[in-house]
Amino acid sequence: MNELRFHMEDIIKKVNAETGGGTVEEIVFKPGRLNEPEKERPAIKRRPLTVEERVFIEKTVSGIKDPQLRDAIKRAMEKGKGY
Repeated sequence: MNELRFHMEDIIKKVNAETGGGTVEEIVFKPGRLNEPEKERPAIKRRPLTVEERVFIEKTVSGIKDPQLRDAIKRAMEKGKGY
C-alpha cells in the first residue's frame, strides 16, 4: 500500500490520460479483500497430503504453545503442501 501511495500521482495522471481529462483527483487506498462471487474464483485443486507431510506438519507445530497460532500455522502448512 505504501508503494501505491508513492506512485499515486503517476497512477492518477495515467487514469486521467486514458479517460480524457481530470476525471480522477484523488485515490484512497484501503487494506482489505475484494468481494468476489464464488463462481468467479478459480477452482484450486489440492492433492491429499501424504502421511509423511502430515507427520512433518504435526512435529513442526507441536512446540507452539499458543493454540490459535498453532492452528493458523498448521492450516497454512496444510494448504501449502497440498499443491
